[in-house]
Amino acid sequence: MLLAHLTTLDLPSLCASFAAGLAVGAAAMAGLRSLLHR
Repeated sequence: MLLAHLTTLDLPSLCASFAAGLAVGAAAMAGLRSLLHR
């Protein structure tokens, strides 16, 4: 699935998925940090 996306070189969807991944990663890091600093 990811390889198909990469081979089509659909730049807008690629940037959107990258931004979504960054947002999920930032939320996960914030959650982990809040859990650790309790």
